[in-house]
Parts: sequence; structure tokens; C-alpha cells
Amino acid sequence: MLADATACPLHLDIHRLGGDETNRLDHLHGDYHRTIALMDAILKTSSTEADWSTVDQSADAFVQALMDVYWKKKAKMISGPNS
Repeated sequence: MLADATACPLHLDIHRLGGDETNRLDHLHGDYHRTIALMDAILKTSSTEADWSTVDQSADAFVQALMDVYWKKKAKMISGPNS
């Protein structure tokens, strides 16, 4: 279930944003869920401390993409839809 990004409430929010970035956000969101699921599997089978850097990188890329879309939409709202 963790690996399925479509089961996450954010999936619907991404699609509500619409625009050219939807596929990119979907891809990054899916990557994030897959890395979380992989880390979950590693933690269940290993008693050693796991390396969370891949999860962190995936989360950072997803959040940065969300922020990029937000600022693009905000700039468009300020300058007007015909700009």
C-alpha cells in the first residue's frame, strides 16, 4: 500500500493543480512512495540502522517540484492570465 501513490490523498491534490506539471509531480510523488515502501521493507528485515538519504532526496525533489508549481501559479495570478 505504501508504494501506491494513487492511494494517497495528495494524488488527488496533484491532479487538481492541473497544468503542464501534473505528469512530473505524479512521477516524483510515485518515486517518493516507492522509496518509502522500500525503506519499510528494509527496516522490517534488518536490525541495522538504515540509510534514509534516498528517501530524503526523493522527498526534497517532490517538495521542490510542488513549490515550483505553486510559485508559477502565483506569478500567473499576479500578472494576469493573459501574461
